[in-house]
Amino acid sequence: MDAELSEPHDLLIVGGAAIGLRYAAAHLTSDIDSVTSTRDRALWRAIERACKKVQEQDGLRRAPKVGYIGVSFEPPKDWESRRRKVPLALRRLRVYVPERHDLALSKVFRGLSRDFAALKAMHDETQFRLRTLVERYEEARLVRVGDNRRFKANFLALIAELFGEDEADRVGPGLRSD
Repeated sequence: MDAELSEPHDLLIVGGAAIGLRYAAAHLTSDIDSVTSTRDRALWRAIERACKKVQEQDGLRRAPKVGYIGVSFEPPKDWESRRRKVPLALRRLRVYVPERHDLALSKVFRGLSRDFAALKAMHDETQFRLRTLVERYEEARLVRVGDNRRFKANFLALIAELFGEDEADRVGPGLRSD
């Protein structure tokens, strides 16, 4: 992608690719999800060209999937101010990912076992701070759309997965779901 750009651009990666790039090197994913605006046409055209080149060079049936997922990404409030740069040796492309606790909260609502496994891999590499997760839960609860009871249940399931059932039982009564 970097080689296809003629000027600097920022790419904000979320999801499994963000986990693998910055927080749990062993985590693999088959696509790259981004919340970078598709209005940056020069960037997205460069991404498309780069994916086609990889497909041709590697003899793939399909080009690698890099896409915009804006609506399905539900992070806590003010998450962009906490984003982290991925240290890559690139000239024009700057790659960012959400801060680890924000990324974790963005994965909670779906409650998928593969998402929880990825978050567990992050936690095993560098433990999450329970207090920060709870704070970000409260921030996310206020800005997200949908059933907050489900969000709370999934959050407590994540806490149990990462910190044990006793911690989930301790934290649960203090969490709001309205």
